Amino acid sequence: EDVLDVSNLSLCFDGLPLFENVSMEIHRGERIFILGPNGCGKTSLLKTLLGKYQSNSGRIRFGEGVKIGYYDQIQQGMDSEKTVFEELSDKYPSMTNTEIRSTLARFLFKNDDVFKTLSKLSGGERARVLLSELMLSGSNFLLLDEPTNHLDINSCEALQEALKEYEGTLLIVSHDRYLINSLADKIFYLTPNGIEKFEGNYDDFLSKFEPFKQPEKTAEPRQEKQTEYKNKKERDALRRKARARLVKLETEIAEKEDLLSTLNEQLNSPEISSDYEKILETTNKINETQSLLDIMY
Repeated sequence: EDVLDVSNLSLCFDGLPLFENVSMEIHRGERIFILGPNGCGKTSLLKTLLGKYQSNSGRIRFGEGVKIGYYDQIQQGMDSEKTVFEELSDKYPSMTNTEIRSTLARFLFKNDDVFKTLSKLSGGERARVLLSELMLSGSNFLLLDEPTNHLDINSCEALQEALKEYEGTLLIVSHDRYLINSLADKIFYLTPNGIEKFEGNYDDFLSKFEPFKQPEKTAEPRQEKQTEYKNKKERDALRRKARARLVKLETEIAEKEDLLSTLNEQLNSPEISSDYEKILETTNKINETQSLLDIMY
């Protein structure tokens, strides 16, 4: 039943403490999200648990039979020359083609999409390949670092459904409130002085966490009710604008991804690869397009 036991963990960089007194117990089947302000060390905490960073003090103990799977938002460890299908079939040679294609379809790689080379995939598509690998790994304890970064709405929904069906234990760093509300049964809020623990999902967390806690409502006079009605209409209008912006942004992302793919193809064409000035011009366009894509993501 015991998956992870951490006692008084601390981590410093260049002599400056990032966090200390971190203690937590994680049991089989729990779905826990790590929240906290930017720069508080959420990713560093995961890497310390994995042994990628050396803690300054404290104890980390995994339960017997725990097999860890880790998703890194940096997307390292992929061979860009392989196709999507080859990436999975080479890592899991015992799986049949049907099993591999079925898993890829679950993460929205269908028909000829499975034969795309990794070098031509967008950041979101590469993330989906890594997540599909992780779900095939047989790990019973998944550590996920911002798994919905770079994913569009459909991909987020596919990941959410896959994690709902996952029977192991989850420890996830994420800012995606929809994912947290859908999956979390506990939230660990990381501070420089340790972890505050909250039962429930994101909405439960907001109702209990002091900085976001709403004051108890008293009987509202007519004027306050009218003000609340007006505020609700304004919030609804803002939500509609946000949804419209999101749809427009997804279209812009798709256009930039197509442009990036075209530019990469041009860079490899004989006409450009033999002309230094054209190589430089195309490379600058690629870098500019990728920077815009990063902002859009």
